[in-house]
Order: sequence, then structure tokens, then C-alpha cells
Amino acid sequence: MEPLVAESLGSLLLCFGDIEVDRNWGDRAPPETEEQKKAKILLQLKLDERKKAEEERQRKLATGLFKPPTPEEEEKKLLEDKEDDARIANWQKICKPKPPIKQMLN
Repeated sequence: MEPLVAESLGSLLLCFGDIEVDRNWGDRAPPETEEQKKAKILLQLKLDERKKAEEERQRKLATGLFKPPTPEEEEKKLLEDKEDDARIANWQKICKPKPPIKQMLN
């Protein structure tokens, strides 16, 4: 170690006195619950389903096979999308990892 750094470090350590470190406690991320695992799977399935439906719609638009929906069909789809959005938001909330907890380390 360089002499200048050693002098500065020494005076700094003397300034703060003894610093104790408790090596017995630490943060631990709690394991995923069954509910979180289920929500994560359902969320991924729903997002994949939406992506596939959008790709299919784009493909039909490109080939000219897409027929515009009737107002009843459009209203029904909007209602289903709104319900799906609520489910997705709930699954995303459930999927969030729990905050770390303090635990005694061995």
C-alpha cells in the first residue's frame, strides 16, 4: 500500500473508532409461492395468446382476408379485452417478488 494512502486510511479509521460487522444477519429473498408460480404461467400464456392473435390479425389484413367486425362483435371484444387487462394487472401484481427478509446466516 502506498504510504500516502496508508496515512489517510489510518486517520480515517481512527476517526470512526472500532467498526463492528455483524456477519450473522443477511437479506434473503423469499422463495416463490405456488400462487406466484401459477400467476406467472397464466400471465405468460395470456400474453402469448394476445401476441398470436395480433399476428394473425396482421396476417389477415396483409392478405385481404380480414373482414371488419360488426358493432356487436367489436363491443364484445372490447369487453373481453378490458376483463383480460384486469386479469393481467392482477397477475402482474401477484408475480412481483416479495421484499427481502432479514435472516440469520449460518
